[in-house]
Amino acid sequence: MSRTTAGLRPDNRLSAAALDPAWRKWIDLVELAVEESRQPAWAECVRFHEKRPPEAPLLHGATVHLPSRAREFVVRIANHLGIPAVDAIDPVAIMHIGIEHDSSELEMSALSRLPSPVAVSPDIVALLGQLCALPLLLNAAQNVSSEASRSWQRGYCLVCGAWPSMVEMRGIQRERRMRCGCCGSDWLLPVLHCAFCAEIDHHKLGSLLSEGDEQHVRIETCSTCRGYLKTLFALTTLPFTTLALKDLSTITFDLAARDRGYARPARPGWQLRVEIVP
Repeated sequence: MSRTTAGLRPDNRLSAAALDPAWRKWIDLVELAVEESRQPAWAECVRFHEKRPPEAPLLHGATVHLPSRAREFVVRIANHLGIPAVDAIDPVAIMHIGIEHDSSELEMSALSRLPSPVAVSPDIVALLGQLCALPLLLNAAQNVSSEASRSWQRGYCLVCGAWPSMVEMRGIQRERRMRCGCCGSDWLLPVLHCAFCAEIDHHKLGSLLSEGDEQHVRIETCSTCRGYLKTLFALTTLPFTTLALKDLSTITFDLAARDRGYARPARPGWQLRVEIVP
């Protein structure tokens, strides 16, 4: 693996990420959703499709029976995000956006009953969906066995089809575990294997390193697809909220990767299709 040592942490960028109040608000909302996920109703609302294709994530083809508390939770998150007329939001459409990671077709239906002068940006709609679906996704991830997480040899999440948000080089043995930022799942992928395009040629796989921080964070790069992933070194599995916090606190590494022409795929690795019953 080729290695490029570079100054990846300009102080002004790191300070902006650390001090921006928007990051604290995001973590507060993630914590709220994680707390909601502990309600038993979310653990019992998914019926998985037993005959899905072998390469399909666990949730593909599933039927979701939204618990009665789902609407109240959607309204609560929407209020925190400052979305007006929250009672008019369609929770089924919002859940579709959050579970399927695709707001292109459902964005308008999710907010179709809002008063016409009200404008809500697509980014806010996607954020609302992601947060509202988190209790369901976190519970779905609990259905993955240790064996399944080791045998899944694809770059996208084995539960929800999203690309990994980060990599954990875990434990003394430094197992390379992909971490999903949507449902918290983790799965094993060999080193020298691009999660996005499955490139395994070590001449095309590299790292961007920060001097003095090589043992804590690095960026894995692929010259074939120009994708990148942040890699953390951890002794044990990071809790979901910690994972989200680590992702934000290392945003300067994202900026450095993008400055060098690397990017993350805009679409999920697998396009889920689920049925949601109110």
